[in-house]
Amino acid sequence: MRPATATARAIVEELRAVGSAGRAAFMAEEYATTNLTHLGCTVPDVRRIARSHARALRAEPARALDVAHALVAQRNHDARLVAYELLGAVPAARDGLRAEALATLADGNDNWAAVDTFCSTLSGPLYAKGSLAPSVLEAWARSRDPWRRRAALATVATAFQRAALRATSPVEPSVRVCARLVDDRHDHVVKALSWALRSLASRDRTVVERFLTDHGPRLAARVRREVTTKLATGKKS
Repeated sequence: MRPATATARAIVEELRAVGSAGRAAFMAEEYATTNLTHLGCTVPDVRRIARSHARALRAEPARALDVAHALVAQRNHDARLVAYELLGAVPAARDGLRAEALATLADGNDNWAAVDTFCSTLSGPLYAKGSLAPSVLEAWARSRDPWRRRAALATVATAFQRAALRATSPVEPSVRVCARLVDDRHDHVVKALSWALRSLASRDRTVVERFLTDHGPRLAARVRREVTTKLATGKKS
């Protein structure tokens, strides 16, 4: 067995020890379409375990990446979240990621929690820093996979949502990504479009106001309502 695989399996056992059967059942119902198994771990437990292993792997970014890939290969929701949180806590591993490696790490994501954790810890920071090209997000936005389309928007949303990244996140390319998905009516893509535009407004409200003017009739009612409210009140609703 490869060392990374052995480490990944040991992490899964740590997760299993703190998981809850009741919570796992709830998550399986909440994410009814997922093909990933659930151990019923809380987010704090996932982050604690990820941080623990990140400390041990901080000086070995290549090994950290191998462990993350091995965790994703477990086809387990909780292990997948640890993989993303672990890489996010080892900047030397995260910052070297390119589009192909990101696509491999995201492969099989089929629920909003996995997608959004991937974006907040990996693709969002990389996009804000200029390490992930806008063309990659545009390709994701054209995907037949709705979860990949959500990832395109969630990457924009998480980049602009975080104050530390907002100033360097690219505005016009992000607007183009949003424009590609104006007509998408998959529920989780609609929600992500609203999220992306509301986050963009924190950097440049004029751009978002223009977006509403240009695309308003084609936008889902939820997007128009939530973004308009955000511009007027500073809140989603």
